[in-house]
Amino acid sequence: MLVLGFAAVLAPAMSGALNARRMNSDARNISFGLVTAKMKAMSQGEQYQVFVEPGQNGWRLQKSVNRTQIFQDEGSPVTLSSGVGESGIKLKAGSSTAPPDFPTASSTFIRFNSRGMPINETGRPTMNNAIYLGTDRTMYAVTVSLAGKVELWRNDGRGWAFEQ
Repeated sequence: MLVLGFAAVLAPAMSGALNARRMNSDARNISFGLVTAKMKAMSQGEQYQVFVEPGQNGWRLQKSVNRTQIFQDEGSPVTLSSGVGESGIKLKAGSSTAPPDFPTASSTFIRFNSRGMPINETGRPTMNNAIYLGTDRTMYAVTVSLAGKVELWRNDGRGWAFEQ
């Protein structure tokens, strides 16, 4: 009987820890996708972007077609681990707070020019960008500064902290 009681207490804690790892992995995958887009844009002289699809709870790496505003997928779409074990991990439209100097609204895409700078749809450099994801209790932000620096942040209700 003691073993069953211990398992009943341990199972939710294990599930929470596993869910935290999944969310951290999802945020790091988005970060890696942004770094990949930046590096490919610089090495190939083409615009690349990470296109965020909240309705699909995922994102896509895309390349400009012949330097136009038309983008095509490069590789398969990436879906967050939201469906795994009812984790509740979702892309968010924004956050009530934001990491220092970043907007509270989530970007729908983050595009890079051939110099690795984030740009808007008209090709002009754009200020700081953010993609938010999380659960009801914990939020992650993947940010891109005007200089193209990609960073990962975490907020567990006590404020935003930079993740290594």
